[in-house]
Amino acid sequence: MHRLTIPAEVRAGDGLLALLTTGSPARSLAVPTGWQLVDSVASSSVETFVLQRKAVASSAGSVLRLPLSGSASATTTLLAYSGTAPAGPVGVAMVGLDTGPGPVRTTPALQLGSTGATLVSYWADRARTTGWTLPTELIQRTASFGTGSPHTSAVSAESVGAVPAGSAGQLTATASASGGHATTVSVLVAPGR
Repeated sequence: MHRLTIPAEVRAGDGLLALLTTGSPARSLAVPTGWQLVDSVASSSVETFVLQRKAVASSAGSVLRLPLSGSASATTTLLAYSGTAPAGPVGVAMVGLDTGPGPVRTTPALQLGSTGATLVSYWADRARTTGWTLPTELIQRTASFGTGSPHTSAVSAESVGAVPAGSAGQLTATASASGGHATTVSVLVAPGR
């Protein structure tokens, strides 16, 4: 069981985005009540799940439990956004798999039909990574690193302000270690209208 605490500052109607990466693929994730599985991607050595929901009055300070089948280590990420679309924060999402030796990893491409969305980028791997170098045009939001060798690591970042209409994503981050498989995610957080 993996746990994330939702920030106390979260208000009803905010958009919540949760990502979990495990180094034990072929696991199933029991999606918690109120959450929606947006997408997932897996290789023979790493798997990432992307989930979303709209916060409710009781969300602030609560614990999100993410139960994986079997016993598996994982890195977890939680992001919160205000003013997102009523259906949920995710406007468009793409997940990618990189089975190359690394350490350079690139997020999937997205197409944005209108302006106003925030681009969230996520990189994760199973290697000996202890740090990531991100594109300078992004703001890092989170970073988490497992234990052991190899272990899972994950980092998330977002655009500075809204991204223009057109192509987005395809952003490259460099891990401190080569080897292992990686997953990448591009998410456009939809603004409320």
